Amino acid sequence: MDKDQLSKAFFSGCENIHDATNELYETLHPLGEPTTTLDVKLDTKLKKFMSSIRVEVEGLRESIKEFNDE
Repeated sequence: MDKDQLSKAFFSGCENIHDATNELYETLHPLGEPTTTLDVKLDTKLKKFMSSIRVEVEGLRESIKEFNDE
């Protein structure tokens, strides 16, 4: 992996984190107002968000390791 590929991997991972964060923000503000209750549906979405963020962060770590031939 060269620096250009590493940069592209960073962009992709960060873009995915950004998209997931935007989606969560919209979920937390249905009809433009902040949600005030934590129901099963919202809790599930929060867990999904955390899982997707973990996957992307691990991908960033792996990209750095690959760049350094680890």
